[in-house]
Amino acid sequence: MAKRRLGIPLAPPGPQFDFFALMQEFVLKRGDPSLEAMRKMTGCYSRQALHKALRGPDLPSRRLVDVLVNALFEKRSDGDTDVDEEERKQAVRRALDAWEEAVGEKTARERGGLPRAVASTEPEATTRRLPSSTPGEAAIRLTDEFRRTYELAGRPPLKQIAFWLEERGHPVGMSSISEWLNGRRIPREAETAIALVEAMRDRSFHYGESPLDSASRQVVTQLWMEAMREKQSRRHDS
Repeated sequence: MAKRRLGIPLAPPGPQFDFFALMQEFVLKRGDPSLEAMRKMTGCYSRQALHKALRGPDLPSRRLVDVLVNALFEKRSDGDTDVDEEERKQAVRRALDAWEEAVGEKTARERGGLPRAVASTEPEATTRRLPSSTPGEAAIRLTDEFRRTYELAGRPPLKQIAFWLEERGHPVGMSSISEWLNGRRIPREAETAIALVEAMRDRSFHYGESPLDSASRQVVTQLWMEAMREKQSRRHDS
């Protein structure tokens, strides 16, 4: 029987999605064990509970997160040199911090408040500032595509993404990439938006993501053009 795939997290973009993506990242890093194997590792949680903890949509308990990540990063034999005690502690700390962020955002949503904004840096000359008002539908959809491919690529460091973009002839700074992923700005050129999606999709084969084809490039281009029109329209209306 083929191993059951976890699938994309069933959570809205933001801290909740980031939490589930991080948990799946840890599973992959530790050899992608099956749910049955993780059930045996933890010794106290069912496969269904573990699957929900890794995909959602409901957030698991803090204790489940603690137990699961500790089990994943525990030495499995005397010859297991892939992980040390400090790495295990760091993984647990990252998971619990992400869980707390997700719980905070979920609570804010349920109370009708706004989730905490992601910190960002000042823009560079290679980006255009979105208006202070709420971004238009196309800009939001374009950002969603950036975030989706970013998560599927395993949430690579901004430095790594900058390197991939430079390889494709689009040298940009990490602060610009952060702004694009946070939805605060959009790339100045459509080709840069395409290169960003293309670079991350090329690293997403484990999740069943295909390379960017001509149809997908056209979709990204169309979203970018519509986002720019929205911005120009708001400028004229102001």
